[in-house]
Amino acid sequence: MTGIQWTPVPGHRGYEVTRTGQMRGPRGKVMHPMAMSTGHLYVITGDRRKLWVHHAVLLAFVGPRPEGQECRHLDGNPRHNHADNLAWGTRTENMRDKAIHGTEPTGEQKANHRITAEQARAIRVDTRPARVVGRDYGISHTAILRIRRGERWRAA
Repeated sequence: MTGIQWTPVPGHRGYEVTRTGQMRGPRGKVMHPMAMSTGHLYVITGDRRKLWVHHAVLLAFVGPRPEGQECRHLDGNPRHNHADNLAWGTRTENMRDKAIHGTEPTGEQKANHRITAEQARAIRVDTRPARVVGRDYGISHTAILRIRRGERWRAA
């Protein structure tokens, strides 16, 4: 593996990473990351903890995570862990990135959705009080009001 520059991962003794996101463990062997359902890659360390590849790259090539910040994949691809594609940023910046890239699930794509797009359309035209409609659908009156104002379920 000549020509590859390995850099130690601060706070993870024995682990090294390249600018492209390759990981090497304490025994010097290249590790094969596993993927979460979201696509984010990780390796299991000797103390049986997950070490996220994107965190390792940022720690090694950018520096420690500033308080209150998280990793941003600038192109929206959680498998693309090149140092040039990663940055520390606020939760707001990360959510804005997801909206721009179209990677933030919305509506029925969300695992915890309570109503369907069809129900959201029906709620918009229902003229009954929000509390009554909310009881019928099993959601809060505030959620009903947000749907009616177009703050939620916009595409429905």
